[in-house]
Amino acid sequence: MMFGNSGDGFVECLGTIEQFGIWGPYNYWRVRVSYVVAGVRYEITESVKMVSRAIKLGPIPIGQEQVPKLPTTEVGAAVTVCYDPNQPLRAYLRDNVGHMTTD
Repeated sequence: MMFGNSGDGFVECLGTIEQFGIWGPYNYWRVRVSYVVAGVRYEITESVKMVSRAIKLGPIPIGQEQVPKLPTTEVGAAVTVCYDPNQPLRAYLRDNVGHMTTD
């Protein structure tokens, strides 16, 4: 199901989170997402980008925590995948781009 263009020649579609957690040789947070293009199922796996967020006790900041940039990390949830319409295996997660930031 296409619903837009990401501006870099890639097309957006909805994908489904299949796996979220720590795995692999370096123990990074990772996400695996499946998506369908022209009736063919593809998968993408990425390291999850994190955002630093303040932990507050009322209005007073008392620390920081790292949270995923993705709007959801629940298995089965929908996320936006951007893919190359000429090579659908070339893909990335729209909301998982950039470097770690602070809010």
